[in-house]
Amino acid sequence: MRLIVIIMAILLSASHPVFARHGYAAIDSINVVGWLAEARLLPPSTCYPVFFAKKFLGVPYVAHTLEVNDEEQLVINTRQLDCTMLVENVVALTLCMRNGKYSFQDYLHYIYIIRYRNGCNQGYTSRLHYFTEGIDDNSEKGIVSERQTPNPPFSAVQTVRVGYMSAHQDKYKALRQHPEYIKDKVIIITGARSGIGLASARLFGSFGANVVMAARSLDKLQESAPSVNADPDKVLCVKTDVTKEDDCRNLIDCTVRKYGRIDILVNNAGISMRAMFKDLDLSVIRSLMDVNFWGTVQCTKFALPYLLQSKGQVVGVISIAGFSALPARTGYSASKYAIRGFLDTIRIEHLKDGLNVLVFAPGYTDSNVRKAALTADGSPQGETPLKEDKLMSAEKCAEYLAKGLEKRKSQMILTGLGKVTVLAHRLFPRLTDKLTYGFIAKEAGSPFK
Repeated sequence: MRLIVIIMAILLSASHPVFARHGYAAIDSINVVGWLAEARLLPPSTCYPVFFAKKFLGVPYVAHTLEVNDEEQLVINTRQLDCTMLVENVVALTLCMRNGKYSFQDYLHYIYIIRYRNGCNQGYTSRLHYFTEGIDDNSEKGIVSERQTPNPPFSAVQTVRVGYMSAHQDKYKALRQHPEYIKDKVIIITGARSGIGLASARLFGSFGANVVMAARSLDKLQESAPSVNADPDKVLCVKTDVTKEDDCRNLIDCTVRKYGRIDILVNNAGISMRAMFKDLDLSVIRSLMDVNFWGTVQCTKFALPYLLQSKGQVVGVISIAGFSALPARTGYSASKYAIRGFLDTIRIEHLKDGLNVLVFAPGYTDSNVRKAALTADGSPQGETPLKEDKLMSAEKCAEYLAKGLEKRKSQMILTGLGKVTVLAHRLFPRLTDKLTYGFIAKEAGSPFK
């Protein structure tokens, strides 16, 4: 029986899509499946948490057991434990038994849910590093429930400040990647109210940058500012409509008045559209060009003298649609192509001046951009045709942006689909047109239908 369990464990784990690229060994899957097989033979009255916890008696404590990859990946290790892994393992195995799930894949599913905020791996910072936060998050998921008692010694009220990692980033490899470069930099981010802009502001703020947040809604910016940095001197909110030249000039002036310099400008403000050109009011394309293209041009124009002084960086957040046209988004694609051409030219003009220009092209990213996309008459679309929860998160996108800035890259194309699309457009343009047409035709409420 034991031999059959071992063979099944190896086959199941080897066939699992994450086996080859995540951190665990065949013995871990053998252990898990073996323990579940033993538990199935026990009477229903068995206390499964105690049964599984005893399986880890004698397993050595090893700090940083999960810190084995450069990028956050699922790590399973039944041979070593850190302070949270015992609880994760026992809870995941217990959930398997209670829900009649006995495969290694089922166990992995529960580990994902338990280990990551909202049950989704969106990078190192999405892992529930603090035990107290893990209790809160998993309580909301209905996995655990907090037990309190009015009787001593558990009656005292404790105030827990969850901030050690943020205050000691030098002790954590994954948090050391960017702060040395980002720390104390003056970074302007347009379109910082939500999505990639807000996620980037929060990430840069956590690295100790002086973050200047720009958007049309000052109230929304001020609401978000404490999540960027608790120190109000490290965050500046400036009401900015990037379609207005005076607002763009004011944004730069306010930044220099407060911080004395500019190190990085992230041109992120943008809007999208969804309608066939034949049905489109031309004012929609003008609106997209005003926000996406002219917003980038105007902010870059006024920031450029200071960026040249600091030998800083200017970023244009475009899209795969700025490399390969996207039907029913004529104004959007045109504006993104225009931004790329503009920034590529700026890069060449200042090739000898120490200025870095980064064209940053995310793929489909979970944000509000599709809900706010303009329709043929200029009204907001209101709904998204995509499953947003299946897309790259704004937080993950911000992490890529930070890496690009640290390495002073000139171009970044995100997602496998995005890279394939750009390459295919270059090599097989006609075939790419047909494939793109078919892809958009399958969208919910496609304009082609």
